[in-house]
Amino acid sequence: MTVCVSALRAPGDLSRPRGALPAVRGGLSAVAAALLLWGPAVQAATTLAAGDVALVSFNATPSDDFAFVVLRDLKAGTVIHFSDNGWTAGATFRPNEGYVDWTATVAVSAGQVVRISQADTSPTASTGTAVKRSSFNLANDDSLLAYQGADASPSFVYGVQNQASWNADATSSTTSSLPADLITGQTAVAAKPGGSSMAYTGPTTGSPAALRAAIATASNWAANASPPTAFTLGEGGGGTTPDPELAITPISRIQGRCDACSMAGQTVRIEGVVTAVLPGLKGFFVQTEDGQTDGDDATSEGLFVYAGTLPAGLAVGQLVRAQGAISEYRNLTEMTLNAAEFEIDVRTPAMPRPVTLTLPVEDVGVWERHEGMLVEVKAAGGQDLVVTDNYYLGRYGTLTLATEKQLQFTEAHAPDAAAYEAYLAQVLRAQIVLDDGVSAQNPGELPGRHGQPLSAGNTLRTGDTTPRIVGVLDQLVAGTEAANQTSYRVQPTEAVVFQGEARPTPESLAAELGSPDVKVVGANVLNLFTTLGSASFTTPLGNSMSGRGAEDEVERDRQLAKIVSTLVGMDADVYGLNEIQNNGFGADSALKMLVDAMNAKAGAGTYDYVKGPFQIGSGHTVAGAGTDAISVALVYNTRRVRPHGQAAAADVARYDAFNATYGSRVPVAQTFAPVGNDEAARQFTVVVNHFKSKGSVNDPDVGDGQGANNQARRRAAAQLATWLATNPTGAANTQTVLVGDFNAYAQEDPVKDLEASGFRKVSQGTSYLFQGLHGSLDHVFVSESLADRVGRVIKWRINADEPTVLDYNTNYKSAAQIAGYYSEAAYRSSDHNPVILGLSWRTPPDPEAGEDFELDTGGGAVQGNLAGGGATCRLDASPSSVSGPGSRPAGFTLPYGMLAFSASDCDEGGTVTLTLSYPDTLPAGAQYWKWGPTADNAEPHWFALPTQVEGRTARVTITDGGLGDGDLTRNGRVVDPGGIAVPLAVPGGTVAPVPSLAAWAQLALAGLLGGAAALRRRRRA
Repeated sequence: MTVCVSALRAPGDLSRPRGALPAVRGGLSAVAAALLLWGPAVQAATTLAAGDVALVSFNATPSDDFAFVVLRDLKAGTVIHFSDNGWTAGATFRPNEGYVDWTATVAVSAGQVVRISQADTSPTASTGTAVKRSSFNLANDDSLLAYQGADASPSFVYGVQNQASWNADATSSTTSSLPADLITGQTAVAAKPGGSSMAYTGPTTGSPAALRAAIATASNWAANASPPTAFTLGEGGGGTTPDPELAITPISRIQGRCDACSMAGQTVRIEGVVTAVLPGLKGFFVQTEDGQTDGDDATSEGLFVYAGTLPAGLAVGQLVRAQGAISEYRNLTEMTLNAAEFEIDVRTPAMPRPVTLTLPVEDVGVWERHEGMLVEVKAAGGQDLVVTDNYYLGRYGTLTLATEKQLQFTEAHAPDAAAYEAYLAQVLRAQIVLDDGVSAQNPGELPGRHGQPLSAGNTLRTGDTTPRIVGVLDQLVAGTEAANQTSYRVQPTEAVVFQGEARPTPESLAAELGSPDVKVVGANVLNLFTTLGSASFTTPLGNSMSGRGAEDEVERDRQLAKIVSTLVGMDADVYGLNEIQNNGFGADSALKMLVDAMNAKAGAGTYDYVKGPFQIGSGHTVAGAGTDAISVALVYNTRRVRPHGQAAAADVARYDAFNATYGSRVPVAQTFAPVGNDEAARQFTVVVNHFKSKGSVNDPDVGDGQGANNQARRRAAAQLATWLATNPTGAANTQTVLVGDFNAYAQEDPVKDLEASGFRKVSQGTSYLFQGLHGSLDHVFVSESLADRVGRVIKWRINADEPTVLDYNTNYKSAAQIAGYYSEAAYRSSDHNPVILGLSWRTPPDPEAGEDFELDTGGGAVQGNLAGGGATCRLDASPSSVSGPGSRPAGFTLPYGMLAFSASDCDEGGTVTLTLSYPDTLPAGAQYWKWGPTADNAEPHWFALPTQVEGRTARVTITDGGLGDGDLTRNGRVVDPGGIAVPLAVPGGTVAPVPSLAAWAQLALAGLLGGAAALRRRRRA
């Protein structure tokens, strides 16, 4: 190996096996040159790249034999290890199997086939020596992996799986996942032609690349066949050391003006500055010196060099020359280093300056044009980068950063295929992945806030921010990315520090919620089971199901403690639960286990649960709610409310949306009354729902943003409304609350169907993160008869924003992580945020009384009325028409601008009703939108209020301190900047961006009351 580092280094360190001297910048003295020329030659073993050898036979019976072909020349002393241990999803070998170590005792020429015989007993090799370690034993359906280096940190060379495909994990002695170093069809093959013996029977003449591809083709393997005895390498073959005097090829020429250019397969020599050394990726990045580039912004000046084993002495800032073959690895253009032809120059050049890239980028091609280069990524407008996805933080050490927390399309837009496609493209341009420079899964240390490691007490939530990131731009196409998920990532070269707002707590939730008469919660308990793992159990209806909960008692206890902290911490009166085991109501049930644990924390007898049988109509009952492994359930505080009458469940014989065919879980309803106040007016019915998910396809995804099974969910919404119209619990009134997981985002058809059926959606905010996009599948609806009783509704952001690695699970975690990432606190008790509703039976405001006003908006005169809030509630001044932020809600326009008003001397917690009449009929989808903070998101953002629209008139209610009150304070003052928004026509799918304008929020919340004066204002009797 040629390593030129300094004219002062010992000659023996600079010896070259082939005797030729490379050019060294600055030159060497004649004495030094002579010493270099005549110094002792060191015959180093060959360091292999993936595919430099390929396995060509696999024989599990009667003896354990295998063979491999050498596709490049090997030096004497080269060692290759072979193992039948499976490779786990945690990036380690599965224990308790064996290894065979092969050593080349002489040089081996490219094309030679080496056969290992009797590997399970006393292995012999046709060339070289073979030594067995542990109990090597090939079996039918087994795998065989070839690698160099230590068992704990192998550099894989080739893999064969005697199955039709590689496994997700190594869970048995015959299963194995595919190591990240290897690629099926290139450096690995999964073949099952039949039986336990197979060999490659394809072409044996060609270039190394062609032969490598042929050997990795499963159809070229046959059962009970003999391997080839030799291969003939043609053009590009031989594997001999390339000419060290090969001319330097500019990196920009290698990268070209395309995603995957034509130099793949060619051997080239490059020169550049080392910008990052990444042992975790077994390589390094180089970049052309500033001043030596081609001046073409369309071509990248950076390149990743995959080395396997890093050259000795390699460091950032060095000028190096490297030689090797060019390839595309998961869409990243890279070089596989020929270690014998690598040199470090004595000169230290200036580091290339990072190129600044601003989100959102103009087009996604910007990334490819800078692939491999040092970059600085910022957000436009001087804003911070925002963590929008932390789902893969624990498994891969990655975060997705964007200009804001990115929403699901149908959270804010009506379903539409063209607009959905355009929106995903918009989202894609506004994000970048921050990686950790390690290819192994489940890294040992993860980043948290403030530059400190992640822990149970030091989280890293979505919504956290950092000013910028600096590093090299990498790319990895895993093949599982959604249309909105970028494959480009930054491997940081500077420390990244995140900041974030304080986590929500039970105390802050209580302060935000105020003091309603009744509190109702919808919560997902994430498959809380008493049985462990996949153990079978029997549902109340008698069918057998497999478990899907915690894997062992340790996990179950950890999960239960977190859920109890969540539910007791919310201090609610009624809890509607999703995803609890459907194993009845007895002593061994999940419901009994949960409520016992809640009472242990809150006090004996505090909580109880609603039990079957449930009435289903016509005097009939059913023992439980459906035949699925999970069901919905109700828990209540016995000291505050009591059940009124018998609970009801939908009869699946009549309402087939809730049977196994259509997949929605059976809803359960129970009427309650406050303890000590059983009057009919105070009774309310809670209905818990769990609509069909967007997976396990029933009816297909039509591409409009609603996902699969939308028709199944619409069927559930329609039949739910029909069932509730029969008053299944025999309630004395129609005051009804719907909670649960509706598996539909806010603007999707099932939500709109329920609203059209007479239920008002009163919850806002997001509750779930999926594929990097935030939305709400969990909602609260109330009947119109209960709407005036609604106080604050809060999505408690304790789960969806938190990293998944902080949950109760112990798998794929070290002992230190199992202890350090876990606490019994509520955070990450589920993947859904719970939602809490406050109800108060105060006298509702009279919508006919109030103060009239009129505004000249520029789009025509708007008539307005503000009513309610208490006897002394008054407008501070004439409401004003204001322009508002520079941008508009995504997919909407504000044709009449925005209205700003403030009202004082209102009842604390009082509700005002704002009625606005516009010059023209308002179109379908019109809503009243506001810009500012909400209880679950202190950052200013666009959000919609529940709006009643009839013709030209829109009406909204705003509660002091609740949703829509700009100061979010229960202080008898209501502040409101907002306006009616109508959906954009979306020709070609154009979607407006969502702004992030803190300056406007400050201005609005200060009471922006200037502008056009109201023509008249009066208080009506």
